[in-house]
Amino acid sequence: MAVRKYRFIQTLAVVALAGWCCHCTDSSKSSYQDCRDEDGDGYGDNCLLGPDCDDDDPTLNFSCDCDTLPHAGCPCDGNDEPECFEADEKFIGVGACRAGKRHCENGAFSTCLGQVLPAPERCDQVDNDCDGATDEDLSCSNCGPRCFGETVGPGSGQDFEWNDDNHHGVVKDPSGNLVLEEGENIRLTFLYVANSDEGTVSKINTVTGREEGRYISALYSPDPRNRGSAQATGNAPSRTAVDFNGDVWVANRAFDQQGTVTKIANDNCPDVDQDGTVETSHDANGDGRIDLNDPQEYLGEADECILFTVNVGGNNGVPRAVALDAGGVDGGPGNAWVGLYNENKFYKLDPYDGHVLAEVSIGLHPYGAAIDSQGILWATQQNTGRLVSIDTNTNTAGQVIQIPNWDGSYGIAIDMQDRVWVGGYRHEGAARYDPADGSSLIVPTPGVGVGRGIAADADGYIWLAHSWLTDETRVGRITRFRADDGSEMHTYELPNGKETIGVGIDFDGYVWGVNRQTDNACKVDPQSGQVECYPTGHGTYTYSDFTGFALRNFTAPRGTFKQVFEGCALPTGTRWKQVSWEATVPAGTYVKIYVRAADDIASLPTATRHGPFEESPADLIAAAEITGHYLLVEVSLSTDIEGLTPIFKSLEVQWICAGED
Repeated sequence: MAVRKYRFIQTLAVVALAGWCCHCTDSSKSSYQDCRDEDGDGYGDNCLLGPDCDDDDPTLNFSCDCDTLPHAGCPCDGNDEPECFEADEKFIGVGACRAGKRHCENGAFSTCLGQVLPAPERCDQVDNDCDGATDEDLSCSNCGPRCFGETVGPGSGQDFEWNDDNHHGVVKDPSGNLVLEEGENIRLTFLYVANSDEGTVSKINTVTGREEGRYISALYSPDPRNRGSAQATGNAPSRTAVDFNGDVWVANRAFDQQGTVTKIANDNCPDVDQDGTVETSHDANGDGRIDLNDPQEYLGEADECILFTVNVGGNNGVPRAVALDAGGVDGGPGNAWVGLYNENKFYKLDPYDGHVLAEVSIGLHPYGAAIDSQGILWATQQNTGRLVSIDTNTNTAGQVIQIPNWDGSYGIAIDMQDRVWVGGYRHEGAARYDPADGSSLIVPTPGVGVGRGIAADADGYIWLAHSWLTDETRVGRITRFRADDGSEMHTYELPNGKETIGVGIDFDGYVWGVNRQTDNACKVDPQSGQVECYPTGHGTYTYSDFTGFALRNFTAPRGTFKQVFEGCALPTGTRWKQVSWEATVPAGTYVKIYVRAADDIASLPTATRHGPFEESPADLIAAAEITGHYLLVEVSLSTDIEGLTPIFKSLEVQWICAGED
């Protein structure tokens, strides 16, 4: 993740500095489309600023020889202040370009101060590339006094900017519009249940209900090639979270021992021993469940789909909560956030190898976690009704919040309006907290059973698991009600399931209850009420985002496309005015827009994220005072209907220079 993010930011920075043709069509500035700049300083073969005298050293470019032409660091005498211009002199005095001067400081020349070099054209009524023409080959608009706009997309004559790192799960159709990529935005068809008492994780096919794999929840050896008789005692896995690729993260509580987190690949597993075959758990005899005593079906530590296990926190830290964020600006897999109950702390883990990226202390014992569309992680503590937030963009924690008149909490979920829900545990029901206005809602479920795991679907319903009555009689039940007001309540009995701990939504709209006492998972058809139950491992204990549905639908609907726009010529300040777009959005598909602004490209990933904006045009001035030299626009496309995609045709951004309206 870190490497890919850096590549994306570096590429954008080079574009801004070097005058690369970011928005070229086939006919525009063709002489600079093949610029080859190896060291990222803006100079190179066929580049706008000219050739590079040393393309391996970004500090040497226009001149490498102090005797022929001085550059920064070359020796000087006294009051020497020669004129300088680090590009072809033909540009001087044309458009915005002008020469500068070097000062002699402590016997060495300074950088060229005051020069303005050719730069990519942008919509500002200035000849930025100093070729005698203004705003050429761009789709610019004049939207008022000191107001400028730029449009990208095939309909504008200026294509969407496209590179390896600014899109995920989207492609261009034959006309150049953005659409969801077939196969990238498919519904995932597996859920992962932690079998706490046995120290394993079951992989269940949500279409057939068959168990297709079972994995040890923690590697004792860092090398899965070491076949052994590793025992799972003490791992006590509980929460699981499924990422965009279908890979699963498992938090191992490991009471009184070293807590760990394991990542298991859904497919594309590495051939660790390089024998030409990936050895992994599978249902060899086709009976729909995995036999732990069959070495073909269960491989323990030797399973090559187990990517890694990492220690998290100290001894007896007890990793309980786990959630995945939306990832970086490059569209890669999200970072894992793991809450350690006894440490009152979250650890942010790298998605590729699990190393710790950040530690954030919070004011409660995290029992569960979920992340909203703004990148805010919400955590709850059991039996308190207390919540705390972490901004996953800045790694900063908020204040502890008490849900009024509610002291029960267990599972946690985010709904489609970014509202936070917790199951009751002490109470028959659930409670909601709305961060937008601080309001709350309590939804009682009298006589049904205490609330445990909780989940939100894409149709505006909340689903609550019930495991026992107030007299501790074990039950198997799931209740559904409207997220807006608690209405339309309906309870589904699980006749072959008992002690329903967790509940989750699959990508075909079915609801799954995880049952601890009966070691199974039951699939509920919300329309017909039909229930089918399927075996898992022993001691099932999962009530987090075990299908990946919440990540894809609420935290970060995919695919995504990102483009950076540059505002007013410095030093003039930029106020971002409006974002508008043209798209075809069939029923069951969605387009959402998010923006971030910053004065430099490197700061964009951690800048405040504004949105989602779902209606065009979006008034950015009304939304917030959004300022900064650069604006990152993120386009999010999603669908509820397999094979159907929104079609995104054009994107326009408007901005105001010098702060005028």
